[in-house]
Amino acid sequence: MVCVDEQALAEYADDEFNAEPGANMISRYIQSDILKEFAVRLAIEPPYTMNCPTLGFQIYVDGIKVREPLLRKAVLSRGGGHWESLFNGIKYSTGGQQPGCILRPFKFSEIQTCENYRHFLAI
Repeated sequence: MVCVDEQALAEYADDEFNAEPGANMISRYIQSDILKEFAVRLAIEPPYTMNCPTLGFQIYVDGIKVREPLLRKAVLSRGGGHWESLFNGIKYSTGGQQPGCILRPFKFSEIQTCENYRHFLAI
């Protein structure tokens, strides 16, 4: 889910989204304010049963993969079947002599829309 100020934003169904058969994907719309920082919250809770040693996630922002977190089964077990993590930006190495990294926060940008977008997609 997408969060602003650690609160989940309301999600609206994307009735025109058609995932490939067998793909485990969904598409939702949210309302946002331009330049407002946001985060992506991933959560696992019962009754989900993890039947693999590691579960991978992919977070895309504007169609670009920005994070690829992993969850180990042992971590989920220690949490009693509950796990949650908040991802609020892209981490970049400071490089050079300074160890560590800086965080570039996710921010909403302005969306350009067009009433006849289907016409443009068909070209």
